[in-house]
Amino acid sequence: MVVLKPRFELFYSYAHTDEVLRDQLEKHLSLLKREKLIRTWHDRRIVGGLELDPEILSHLETADIILLLVTPDFMASVYCYTKEMERALKRHDLGLARVIPIILRDVDWKTAPFGKLLALPTDGKAVTLWPNRDEAFTNVARGIRKSIMDLIEQRQQELKSLERTVSNPNYTSDLRTLEGKYNLADVLNKETVVLVIGNTVVAELVDRPVAERLRDEIDRRGKPYPYRRGIVLTSDTWKLAANEVQRCPIISIGGPSINSATKELNVPPNSYTVIPGVHGAYRKHNGVAQAALWGDGARNTQTSVEHYMKRSDGLRAFLAIIWPA
Repeated sequence: MVVLKPRFELFYSYAHTDEVLRDQLEKHLSLLKREKLIRTWHDRRIVGGLELDPEILSHLETADIILLLVTPDFMASVYCYTKEMERALKRHDLGLARVIPIILRDVDWKTAPFGKLLALPTDGKAVTLWPNRDEAFTNVARGIRKSIMDLIEQRQQELKSLERTVSNPNYTSDLRTLEGKYNLADVLNKETVVLVIGNTVVAELVDRPVAERLRDEIDRRGKPYPYRRGIVLTSDTWKLAANEVQRCPIISIGGPSINSATKELNVPPNSYTVIPGVHGAYRKHNGVAQAALWGDGARNTQTSVEHYMKRSDGLRAFLAIIWPA
């Protein structure tokens, strides 16, 4: 088992009037930087000649940890509160980043959209209200370190899932079938169910093992079921092989933001809620059923499929719920 110790990118979302406090926090994160656990970014790193918005949003989209430095000025800033905070929370809900509110100066914040998240310092007591400011920032740094350790553990679990995926014996059988053949049509037939995942790292680490689990269930079914072979494709491959794939039933795994197949299927009135936090969509295309399943975050998608697979009637019950067409 490979031990991961990744360096996470940390993004500061803050009002410029709080730059001094941001710099003090940065100093307290020095040990995490020296241990190569994080690298930090804020908009003062932008060099001359670069456009402001694209550069900020680019780093916001790739950050692993997003710190919201909450103060009255942050709450009053249209840019911080709308552009940065709203996008940060969307990425948090999708499981693509972790958002941590840092309460620097006292302000009414608990009913804000980020109020559902655990804030630092402890109990959300503003840094400037602590008798000893270094003690407050140390509390924040330790909280961020704990989040980093949680993320490392999460990556380890994802790596284990990926290792199980690539060791799946069905890969060997597919490669044997494809030996000397270069057309997807060579392994598709009327018994095949195509399982489509997205093209992102999250899709590969979280959604692919889910799709592989479904594939295993399909492959084990055998007769008398009409569809008893599964094959997992990325949405890019699905689009390139549209003519061949559209003749087969499709189950798309993963949210519309990371899986273009799900995005195509997610059209009202076919979209619906399977259970709270888990969503589905379906249609018939040229007489062939196509379905999608995704959660409010990557973890919800994974958990929901695993929940159905644990049922005694397995795949049949799962398809009956997510594939009403």
